[in-house]
Amino acid sequence: RVELLPMTVMSEGVAEGLTFKFLIGDNGTDEATTRGANGRIVYQSLPRSQATVTMTEWIAAYEETGFNIFTSQQSGKIEKMMQDACNGKISRKKDQVILTALSAATVTTGTAVPAAFSQVQKALTTLQNAGVPQDGFITLLVSPAYKQYMSQWTEFNNAQLVGTENLPLASGGPAFTNQIQMWKWNGLNVIVHPKLAGVGTSNETCYMYHNMSVGLGFEPSA
Repeated sequence: RVELLPMTVMSEGVAEGLTFKFLIGDNGTDEATTRGANGRIVYQSLPRSQATVTMTEWIAAYEETGFNIFTSQQSGKIEKMMQDACNGKISRKKDQVILTALSAATVTTGTAVPAAFSQVQKALTTLQNAGVPQDGFITLLVSPAYKQYMSQWTEFNNAQLVGTENLPLASGGPAFTNQIQMWKWNGLNVIVHPKLAGVGTSNETCYMYHNMSVGLGFEPSA
């Protein structure tokens, strides 16, 4: 009943009818210039564009007859269960939309290899070579099995790589209480997700991405 991924992507934008528009500014390559030949400051137009996507209606609803609800010994609990189930359906759909977008990425670390610290560093280096800032907004999205491999790495418990917030093994480990489970490690926000492609097989797909690389626009309605 918890959406794990919307907080890791860009969600600020404007909904207009059936479209959602993201404003994108600064191409990340412009540099400062000197004054012009006449001594005046040379002004540039801020590079900006709009990414427009078409919104799709997704419905999460359950139905029970009044007879089924009011003859139950726990009618209030049934209503709460229906509300929680609806929230779960919406959360899973949001996550799946983001996972579908991530699956279209064309930059990879190469052929599948066993989970290793060097693999994480290679992915991080690839992002940095492309000018992606290591500013605390890079997410490492892994499968349950990958996370268990990580816990066996010497680097996983290295004091210089483990952050002070949301430690993975703090107080005996995180307990699921319907909240986001994320921890800082190696400058990354690590999230375990059970719906990654190939999960439970020997060929799972994990992701590393900056929050500005993917967007999720939505307008909830009752």
